[in-house]
Amino acid sequence: MSQNPADAAQKLDGIVVQTRADLAGQEGLDGASVLVQRLEDAGLDLTDDEMAAAVARVQA
Repeated sequence: MSQNPADAAQKLDGIVVQTRADLAGQEGLDGASVLVQRLEDAGLDLTDDEMAAAVARVQA
């Protein structure tokens, strides 16, 4: 993440929480794709490991 680490981590946490809430009860939506789009919209650039961890959190 290229931003201030605390700010970027807080943004990521918020996006993960919101994405999980939005996907609840929605069959057929790909959580990873939704997450990637939201992170791009927010201007967050994650490493592959950070992205995998974020996707796992969304799908938990």
